[in-house]
Amino acid sequence: MLFRSRKLTLALLVALPIATLVTVTAQSPTAQARSVADLSPNQMVDASELIVRGTVSEVWTEKDAAGSIWTLASVEVERVYKGESATRSVIVHQLGGSESGEGLTLSVFTRFSPGEQTLLYLDKSNSGLWRVVGGDIGKFTVRIDPDNGREMLVRATVGQEWHYDHRFIPHPPQNQRVYADDVEAQIQARVAQGWDGKPIPGASLDRLERINTVPAVGQQ
Repeated sequence: MLFRSRKLTLALLVALPIATLVTVTAQSPTAQARSVADLSPNQMVDASELIVRGTVSEVWTEKDAAGSIWTLASVEVERVYKGESATRSVIVHQLGGSESGEGLTLSVFTRFSPGEQTLLYLDKSNSGLWRVVGGDIGKFTVRIDPDNGREMLVRATVGQEWHYDHRFIPHPPQNQRVYADDVEAQIQARVAQGWDGKPIPGASLDRLERINTVPAVGQQ
């Protein structure tokens, strides 16, 4: 039997831009930086089976048949950059969370809150569950730059012991802001170009061949 919890939370977060591929984990009121993966923007695209932009409509927790706790986020898809173009919604699964007084805490835990506009790099597990690429590095929140009105992408990770609400993510420094239209153009260009055949940490070559266009020899 599955149990559901819909407790909404608030947060104070620290954010870093896409180019750094570094996340910040809140272990105390002062956040600490921690390197997660050395993936380039093109590798992020290549490693993803589905890349979408959408709005989080609901976040809840469930227990599976083995008793493990999962946190799920339902995302209403507005744009598809890679993958099945007819995708209208996706449920993202994250191992961990709290359910019926029990908790499963992980060092890397992707957070969502209802109403959050997000850009997601996703892959599918062997059991068919959608997960964020790299644990949490493939999830960005869309914010409006107060200085120029452009949409920017902010990545922020907060420990499970801290409350989370996307509305409280602070703006990055001006010289570290990454804009949604620039990243979207990069994604589209890479999808059109195709995978270059080079290995990517954590992804098998068979899988990369399956989820990507592979250019003909001499066209890479």
